[in-house]
Amino acid sequence: RSLVSQLLYLGLPMLQGVLSQHKRFCVVFKKILCTNVSAVVFYILCFTLEIRLSYLRMYLLSKTGENLFSREMYHYPLSTWG
Repeated sequence: RSLVSQLLYLGLPMLQGVLSQHKRFCVVFKKILCTNVSAVVFYILCFTLEIRLSYLRMYLLSKTGENLFSREMYHYPLSTWG
């Protein structure tokens, strides 16, 4: 299989779980930030970064057979990587 189809195959079930978790996250953000526009923009940036890190983690896991990222690093990508 190609890399893209492999990523989609690995990522789609996980993406559904991430989306369900992030719905509540997004609601909290709208309450914190005054304007909905800035909340949505910031949410999309965070969400995109987390999805990319998730794909990277899945890809490395499939290639090496090892979990190179700890669960803490996966759940807190902004604070850990930033």
